[in-house]
Amino acid sequence: MKNIIKILIILITSVFIGQITFAGKSSHINVSPGNNDPHRKYNFTYQNNTPIRDHIIITNRDTVDTITIHLSSIDGYSNSNGQQSYKNAKQEQEYLGNWIKFQINDFILAPNEEKTVNFTISPTQNALPGLYTGAISTEEISAPSDGKATKAAFSVKVQSRIIKGVYLKIPGTSLSEGDISNLQYFQENNERLFTFDINNKGNTMLTFKGELNVEGGLNNDTNFTIPVNINSIQNNSTLHKEMEWPKDKYSWGNFEIKLNGTLQEYNPFDNIYTDLKPINLQTSIQLIPWNYIMEIGGGVIFLILLIIIIIISKKNYLKHCDYYEIVEGDNLKDLAMKHGMNWKKIVHINKLSAPYDLKPGAKLLLRKINEIK
Repeated sequence: MKNIIKILIILITSVFIGQITFAGKSSHINVSPGNNDPHRKYNFTYQNNTPIRDHIIITNRDTVDTITIHLSSIDGYSNSNGQQSYKNAKQEQEYLGNWIKFQINDFILAPNEEKTVNFTISPTQNALPGLYTGAISTEEISAPSDGKATKAAFSVKVQSRIIKGVYLKIPGTSLSEGDISNLQYFQENNERLFTFDINNKGNTMLTFKGELNVEGGLNNDTNFTIPVNINSIQNNSTLHKEMEWPKDKYSWGNFEIKLNGTLQEYNPFDNIYTDLKPINLQTSIQLIPWNYIMEIGGGVIFLILLIIIIIISKKNYLKHCDYYEIVEGDNLKDLAMKHGMNWKKIVHINKLSAPYDLKPGAKLLLRKINEIK
């Protein structure tokens, strides 16, 4: 759990510093945007249909080994947790993943060698105004046996990967519009979940800061709040968000679920958040422990059926019995053998008590002799 939290912190931080590093081992590469500034972000504005030109600087920090580098461009998207994420280079690209073109994609770096690679960004003519996200992926890959950097090497093994985020603004009418809808509760694999949809209907990036509150229960003893932080909702997209009901807060009864917060426009160029609209959603649910009721009900039904079977079985058995009058000298062992019965059975159906003395003249319910096989 601690490792998962660390990974999430790294991913969230990467949204603001514009870089993510993935490494199977210690990375040998250093990547800097133009001007050799490792903290510079790639924030571009596309104007007058003129291709954007810039460069990236890749350095082999290793003092001994030669390394092979592969460059690729990838689209950005909002993942299910509402964080900025990026496609895999092998996935189909639609925007920046297609618009960014490098001077060279594959090359070799000698120890301590630094290489500057130029690139251009040329959106398609039908690209709509708005904010687009993507990244430049720099991968250190296993070198081929012939020592040449080829795309075949790219498919062999990725040693490490550094992601540099790219924001591109295509000027035009800015439309910041969105809402949150479909606040619902459902249960899946014995887990309780809340879901809602965040709809970005504009061409800017949106965020949402708020909280989910649950109140109710059989004795109104349940009241808890879950923080909701959605850092990235891409333009013209819908994010389906799922949140878990904490298991230590499980209870039954009637509940009120409220989602409150503020939908904001996010300007990544200046790192500015602007309130767009307040969000107040509410829904009511009734939770009945049907599984426990079914288990208890099933047990009760089984017990009733068992009792019925025992009663019917006893009645059927008694049909083959008749009353016998005890005479002097009778004992349980002899009567049991004579009537083909177990002496304990005689004790049971006649409700005899120890020491089981048989008094002459008393009557016992015994199996009919003529029905003994």
